Amino acid sequence: MLYLCLHGTGLGLYGGRLVSYLAAASATWYLNRRITFADRSPPGRQWARFIATNALGALVNYGSYSAVVTLLPAGTWVPLLGVAVGALAGLGFNFTASRRFVFKADPAEPASTAGRGQR
Repeated sequence: MLYLCLHGTGLGLYGGRLVSYLAAASATWYLNRRITFADRSPPGRQWARFIATNALGALVNYGSYSAVVTLLPAGTWVPLLGVAVGALAGLGFNFTASRRFVFKADPAEPASTAGRGQR
């Protein structure tokens, strides 16, 4: 997505990364909802909570990416390295925040199905 934005839209290194992050975050929310946490709460509000909760992780991700593309000499591989570094930097925070604040078990739900997939 980043390279599509860089070469197809002219958004540049920072605007393109913002678009690619939102696309990745939306895909991650969907996969977490369906597979990791098997959640059945209303999707619209949950997606908004996921994006809001992961905003700090996004700042860590984007800041790490920015540091890599700013500090390293220009090269075709540098944006890819920045994306990888940013993704790893935000991973732990985003998973923990999602588990605690987005996909938390509903207390009214029976224990056998509540928070399926959470450990």
